[in-house]
Amino acid sequence: TEGRDADGWGVKASYAVAPNFHVFGDYSKQNADDNDNVFESSNSDFQQWGVGVGYNQEIATSTDFVARVAYRKLDL
Repeated sequence: TEGRDADGWGVKASYAVAPNFHVFGDYSKQNADDNDNVFESSNSDFQQWGVGVGYNQEIATSTDFVARVAYRKLDL
């Protein structure tokens, strides 16, 4: 087929370390094919991951305030 095609997978997780604090992380990997050119196609791999910490505080019965800080990395 002509055009762009991509597929990949990813995983995310978080864990409460205290009643109002949590840590989280994620990892994903994608592969993209560009078949626009009749004579040549290109293939690109992408890997992305991140880790961080978060704070949550109940402000109403069904509402929480959530703040997160993370480090993200993208490898092309």
